[in-house]
Amino acid sequence: MLCFSLGLSGDINPKIGYGKNFFYGSIEVTSDAKWVEKAKEYREKAEDDIKKNIDRLISILSYKNAVSSPDLVIW
Repeated sequence: MLCFSLGLSGDINPKIGYGKNFFYGSIEVTSDAKWVEKAKEYREKAEDDIKKNIDRLISILSYKNAVSSPDLVIW
């Protein structure tokens, strides 16, 4: 779970520091291949309800899903 939450599987990008409201702070964490595999393994072996929450996290924290401009956000 720790390997997944650090974003080692590549599915999510953790956020740090100030400026998250302005779309700053996404980071990419890298590691040895064995830890990347552990992160992917966690997602594959998780129960259905956990997989559902993982999918929600990915939709929120994936850099690929980031809003590219604050003008696009409905406040």
